[in-house]
Amino acid sequence: KYLTNDPVIYGSAVYTRLHESAYKAWGKFLSPKDTVNRAFNKKAYLDFTDGRFVSINDGIKFTNDVTAKKIIVPTVVLVSHNTASAAEDFLISADNQKHMVKIGERSFGSTGQPFEFDLPGGGRARVCAKKDTYPDGREFVGYGVKPDIEVRRTVQDFIKNNDPVLNRALAYLNSKEAKSLLTNQSK
Repeated sequence: KYLTNDPVIYGSAVYTRLHESAYKAWGKFLSPKDTVNRAFNKKAYLDFTDGRFVSINDGIKFTNDVTAKKIIVPTVVLVSHNTASAAEDFLISADNQKHMVKIGERSFGSTGQPFEFDLPGGGRARVCAKKDTYPDGREFVGYGVKPDIEVRRTVQDFIKNNDPVLNRALAYLNSKEAKSLLTNQSK
């Protein structure tokens, strides 16, 4: 809320699967052609193929009620395959912020909300229990949030203790492009 002048901040839209076991069982014997103009068959087929979702919300909305002075400056968010869960929620909310640039690699592609269960022999498993999208419907679960500027670390970078993502972020913040954002924000 302190990093944007937007009166409303939009987060992800959230969906969850519907599971009605009888429909799932009936759907096993159907094909896509059986669903044309047949609502019952369509419902059963979608249950069987795990394709029926219900919307929990159309997009999380936060009212920006902060009255203190906002900090609208060029901002870099470093992202990688380790960026997940609430950090991805932040990336979705920051998606339309022109002064924020994501640098690095695609994020993990899961917003969390795991369904956790025990396995035989003492094991445990976690399965994502909801589907999130950008407010406009773009998907990122399973794909990750794409950075604005992609930079990959190599094995040699690790060996030499070199951080090309951080170096690229610093170069961006010192660039004419970032400085022009700062100038435009002060107008």
